Amino acid sequence: MDLFDLTMPLDWEWMPDEVFPTSTHFLLAPRRHPAKGLTMGNETGTCLMLPSQFEELRKTARVHELPLEELFLRDTVVVTIPAEPGQALGPADLEPALAAVDVMRGDALLVRTGWGDRVDTMRGTDQYVRQSPFFTAEGAFFLVSAMDDHQTELLLTDTAVFGMPNRHLVPQWAEMLPRPAPWPSTEAYAYLRGYTADRAADDWAADLTMARAGKVVVRKLVNCSALPQERLKVIVAPLHLVRAIGATCRVIAMHEASVATS
Repeated sequence: MDLFDLTMPLDWEWMPDEVFPTSTHFLLAPRRHPAKGLTMGNETGTCLMLPSQFEELRKTARVHELPLEELFLRDTVVVTIPAEPGQALGPADLEPALAAVDVMRGDALLVRTGWGDRVDTMRGTDQYVRQSPFFTAEGAFFLVSAMDDHQTELLLTDTAVFGMPNRHLVPQWAEMLPRPAPWPSTEAYAYLRGYTADRAADDWAADLTMARAGKVVVRKLVNCSALPQERLKVIVAPLHLVRAIGATCRVIAMHEASVATS
């Protein structure tokens, strides 16, 4: 049995998540401080995000309500789509990649673009998020249709984001020089007070398409280049947070190597 750890390490010296005000600064307690602990967001590192992340879907399932069978030893198919920095992935990219694999009923999909294998080369910069490949709204509609056809609700990807918030967050926040710190900074708090549900829907149209269809998305996988182009079993282990709309998680892939016979 071959095991593959697809989880981004949590590193207090540099976490690439902190590009947008909607992120939360990853912070360890000071040295020798009696109150040990850390601060992190739902999307810190490799993370699982639920439809309930959107205000209109708050009454849907939360992390502590997820059935174990949806996340533990889940049959998964690797879908390979080599992508360039900043590439917008739409139906023209997804259709041939899905046609090249044998997806069975209930299989989770793991979309491998190669981006997660480049994290170390971008350490200390915002390029991992800012230049990540992402899925367009049309691409999300295509994925929803394909996943519905195979009766599955779980998608994993090695991209930093699912959709890219190019309407508001990128031009109004990410491109600022110098860029303010994310939540809970005063600047982030002030910006998010005016970041309405309509603006969020504009920015995260692809994510919202998946959410409205009841799809669960795990992103920021790493080390996916080591995975064989075959069927796998995957363990997704989010922090067991009560009422959470998403959580940092550990993701392990398992592949039973074939045994050669004479």
